[in-house]
Amino acid sequence: MSDLVFLNESVRRQPIRSNPSKYNTSPLRRELEQSAQGGMRPAGAFYPWKALPVQWQDTETGDWVVITKGTIVSLITNQTTATAETGISGGIPDIEASGNIPVFDDETVAGAAYTALNIDTSFWGYHESAAGLLIPANGGAAVRYEYSADDVTAGTVLPDASNTLATAADFIDTPINMPAGVAFMDVMQDIRGKSLNYNLWASQYGILADGLIDLPYADFGDTTPQTLTNFAAATVTSDPSASTEDGYEAVYKKHGFFYFDSTANIYDGRAGKILTSDAYGKFVPHGSAASASITNQTVGRLLFTEARFPKDQLQAVDTYPGSGLQGTETNGIPAYIYNFAEDALVGLSLGSSAKNIKDMVQSGAIGSARIQVDVA
Repeated sequence: MSDLVFLNESVRRQPIRSNPSKYNTSPLRRELEQSAQGGMRPAGAFYPWKALPVQWQDTETGDWVVITKGTIVSLITNQTTATAETGISGGIPDIEASGNIPVFDDETVAGAAYTALNIDTSFWGYHESAAGLLIPANGGAAVRYEYSADDVTAGTVLPDASNTLATAADFIDTPINMPAGVAFMDVMQDIRGKSLNYNLWASQYGILADGLIDLPYADFGDTTPQTLTNFAAATVTSDPSASTEDGYEAVYKKHGFFYFDSTANIYDGRAGKILTSDAYGKFVPHGSAASASITNQTVGRLLFTEARFPKDQLQAVDTYPGSGLQGTETNGIPAYIYNFAEDALVGLSLGSSAKNIKDMVQSGAIGSARIQVDVA
């Protein structure tokens, strides 16, 4: 990335971003890692891929999240070529090859195309410390990302050479990839240089390659006290729009989680099960037998699941509605499990009261999964 140059300046008009309401408050986002000293995070910094569809919006800042914490991620590096693999462009090629990325909409230029700048010589290019671009892992199967109305609002740019904005009818097919780690924090959309008056300066991210994390789980083979059958029909391999995936569709953009069917396979939720990624970077069992082999798609191991909540009399801690804290509002259920369960049950058109959620947790259908991430 080059220094700022104040000679031979050109005239351009960039949008001014409006200030979000000072009364907007974002939900609390918990710590993901459970390791006492923190996990192993490989040296290196990574940007999110520019063309990633947005997942949800931080209402307090107005910024969009493209990879939710707890998502298994892969990397687009200088070995990922646009010519050999359909669907990937705008990566980080070698300096000798260089390349461009769309940065801002110059209002002095007619048309809908964004202005693209060089990744090596532009101030808004990629810093020399960046080794790759983050993208969700897909379990070793090509996957289609479909854009939505949120991408129109967020101004997501298509990954082809047109440098035009995505519409709700657009999609992008991405090739097979392999896991490199887990996002231990929410990854925001890369908007560097997009607005004249606002930028996310902390726009490079690390990944967790080895460490203990705690995520919610859903056992969609459980049918009591309310059935989770339509959470997913099996491991999700494509856009979750079928009626048999209503629960998954309701949670996969906002939560990192582990899901399995204990009825179809008794080993899937047991301690020690090796894990891999589904099409969108969520944790699923790897292999069907107790002796399944580790492969390039293995991302870690399930240490254990737990559903013995509430604990330590936390159900008696007075919390106010909407606080996002564990206490009377959640019947003592940890907030990350409670919020996941509520979103899933609403998506399934099932009872989603605090009592319903407590019953689902205490039945073992939903709970906590302790996962040892290990892709190192």
